[in-house]
Amino acid sequence: MEREVKQEILTVLQDVQTPLRRGNSAILNRLSNATLKRASVYQDEDSTSLAVIIYSLSKICNRPRLNLDPRFLKMKDKVAKELKNAQVALQKNDLKNYKRYVRKVFGLIGFFEKKLGMYIVEVLDQAKIKKGGSLYSQGVSAGRAAQLLGVSKWDLMGYLGSTKLAESPSEQLPVLQRLEYAKEVFNV
Repeated sequence: MEREVKQEILTVLQDVQTPLRRGNSAILNRLSNATLKRASVYQDEDSTSLAVIIYSLSKICNRPRLNLDPRFLKMKDKVAKELKNAQVALQKNDLKNYKRYVRKVFGLIGFFEKKLGMYIVEVLDQAKIKKGGSLYSQGVSAGRAAQLLGVSKWDLMGYLGSTKLAESPSEQLPVLQRLEYAKEVFNV
């Protein structure tokens, strides 16, 4: 792991603790977006995984009915503990345990989602696809974004097709102009 990436991840792991314990979904969402923006520069799986985790937590924390549920409070505490363990492992350059703790957090979120039968259908998968769209909008190719997040290109392209992310301002030409260009390219 590159030194800059490691430092960014350590900062994020520190910054996530307070909003997670308080259940502040807005701050978690901003932190996820900032993490993903930096991840688009380095294009590393560790940063994108962390962005997905934080985004998923922001979506779960955004459910007001959960704030009093003891299962939710217990899950938040466990996730916060595992993220702290990941931070300590990374500070010690113990990448194997860092990755193990991150996988544990993914598992805790997935288990919590299934246990409560929440309306957040497959929150982790949706988070990965949405964050893939964000990476794409920041200039990372759709194929690379899908690879970094561990989603299929088809799922990501389906999401991109349902949004306007696939159209950058330079691609928003009138239909007739695009048709003329296609004819020119194919010598028709």
